[in-house]
Amino acid sequence: MTSSIMIDKHVPIPALRSTHKYPYDAMEVGDSFFVGSASLGTMRASCRTYSDKLKRKFTPRQEGDGVRVWRVE
Repeated sequence: MTSSIMIDKHVPIPALRSTHKYPYDAMEVGDSFFVGSASLGTMRASCRTYSDKLKRKFTPRQEGDGVRVWRVE
């Protein structure tokens, strides 16, 4: 029995998108940004990812209907 899935050859892999949604890499200690459309849990995960990636520390806090993120180190 043969498969109905075709094998394609020589199809290039698309480039990765490297757009950053939040400005972590441009922040200095004491800077912050506000996100009105994200949950605290989502921003905690985002801060953890960029803290590891950039070797810097960020902390999120609930602020009204959104979340504010600070660079702390």
